[in-house]
Amino acid sequence: HSPHLVGLLGYCADQSHRLLVFEFMPNGSLKGHLHPVIPAVDVAAGEQRDARPTLDWQTRLGIALDCARALEFLHEHTSPAVIHRDFNCSNVLLDHNYRARVSDFGTAKVGSNKANGQVVTRVLGTTGYLAPEYVNESPSFWLTR
Repeated sequence: HSPHLVGLLGYCADQSHRLLVFEFMPNGSLKGHLHPVIPAVDVAAGEQRDARPTLDWQTRLGIALDCARALEFLHEHTSPAVIHRDFNCSNVLLDHNYRARVSDFGTAKVGSNKANGQVVTRVLGTTGYLAPEYVNESPSFWLTR
C-alpha cells in the first residue's frame, strides 16, 4: 500500500448493489483548488461563501511530488504494474494536510510483468490530459521501458 493512493476502508454488498468505501479526503479534489467554481452569493442575506484558498507554490510542489510517487508506486513497485489511464486533477484528492492521494481506478489496467516491459492498451482518459503520443499514434499504443 502507498500513502499516496486513497485507501480502501471496506465494501458493502447485497444482491443488487456493490459499494466501495474509501478514506474521506476533506480538502476535496485538486481540480476544485485549481479551477474553483465562482462562489455563490446569497443576495437576500447579503452573504458570499468563501472560495477555496489558493494553493501556495510549496503546497503545489508537494502535491506534484505526491502524485509522482503514487505513479512510481503503481508502475515500479507493483507486480504486475498498474496503469491508471485517467490521471487528472479530478482524480487527485487532498487530505487534511493537503497531501495528495490518487483515486479513481475505474479505467486502470494491469500492465506487463516487467519481463518484456511492454503494455498494449486502448487510449482512454480525459480529453486534455492525454499524452501527446496518444494523439499521434494508432488506437493501440505501445508503452515500453
